[in-house]
Amino acid sequence: VDLGASFENIDELTYASTYGSLLKVIRVGDVDQAWRRPLRGVYTRVLHTSMRWIVEIPGTDHLTMGTTPNPADPQANMMEVLGLASNQRRAVNRAILDAMASVGITTPEDLAQQEVLLIGHSQGAMVAMALAADPATPYTVRAVASAGGPIGRMPAPEDAAVLALRHAQDAIPLFGGLAGE
Repeated sequence: VDLGASFENIDELTYASTYGSLLKVIRVGDVDQAWRRPLRGVYTRVLHTSMRWIVEIPGTDHLTMGTTPNPADPQANMMEVLGLASNQRRAVNRAILDAMASVGITTPEDLAQQEVLLIGHSQGAMVAMALAADPATPYTVRAVASAGGPIGRMPAPEDAAVLALRHAQDAIPLFGGLAGE
């Protein structure tokens, strides 16, 4: 419904008991189908596949330094801070691409038309910023919303709006610096 509801969803995802990482991918709109009649009276079906997507990404799931089934761990935090693609970032990207493929969006041309809003808390915000700034991301990230994310010094995406919310007493965003505030 709104950004507040998305952050509430992230809170619920954070405390869900699950095997592996959990995130939410929401399709906004639908695949439009149209019929075109080119020359010679032959009709062809054309899919207009430009849609919008909202992706809600929770933060660090646990502080266990050992290997667990959930990639939202301290190792992912360290990798993202170093600018390296963590397993969590790869998992989020794969989930987005799988959701798009489930409605028939698979070609590079169709993927490039998809507009995505990434909403992340803490580590989820780092993953969102990294996906938005990566030129290899096959879909178009239009905006990133961060709550408590240490993203101050991360490269900002060129064509995406960024909203960074933080609580004055939350130390986690300080780890990323407060550049651009």
